[in-house]
Amino acid sequence: MEINIVNVQENYIDDIFNIEQSEIIVPWSKESLLGLIRQQFIIFRVMLKDDEVIGYYSFQKICDEGYINNIAIKREYQSQGLGTKLFEDLIERAEKFEVKALTLEVGKNNNKAIGLYEKFGFKVEGVRKNYYKNSEDALIMWKR
Repeated sequence: MEINIVNVQENYIDDIFNIEQSEIIVPWSKESLLGLIRQQFIIFRVMLKDDEVIGYYSFQKICDEGYINNIAIKREYQSQGLGTKLFEDLIERAEKFEVKALTLEVGKNNNKAIGLYEKFGFKVEGVRKNYYKNSEDALIMWKR
């Protein structure tokens, strides 16, 4: 199995959208995902197994901070260390673009994701009440 992480291209959007729909509590629309590709300060990368999109992330650089929009791994590839590999790439890209701090929101019950973020030094610094459609709170996490 050959795994590569590359910059997103528009032809990946359908696959990203399908993963987004199945893995994210509040998924982005296809149009919003396409909009991310076209923005100047967005870093958007995909993880490919051979030519199959199996994961992706995007973050927005705002001055010297990064806001992580989304990160996901296709369900059948979860719990294989690929999320760690994808997140390592995100951290490397953030450093390359001189991002000094990263932030994200995560569902308070998403223990797998929270564990991954904590592994990379993220800490909970706040809560957004009823943030998701299902009324779940979001934890605001920062890596400074």
